Amino acid sequence: MNQKIIDNKIQNEWIEEQREFHRLNNKIIEQLRIKYDNRSPRDLFLDNDLYD
Repeated sequence: MNQKIIDNKIQNEWIEEQREFHRLNNKIIEQLRIKYDNRSPRDLFLDNDLYD
C-alpha cells in the first residue's frame, strides 16, 4: 500500500477511538448526572462517594 492510504487508515482508526472515548465519557457523565441531580449541594458536599 502506498503511504497515503496507510496514513488515512491510521487517522481513521484514531478518529474512531476518539469517538468511542467521547461516547463512553458521555455515558459516564450522564450516569453521574442521574445519580447526583436530585441532591442538594449540602448533600453532595457530605456525600462520601465523591471522595472514594
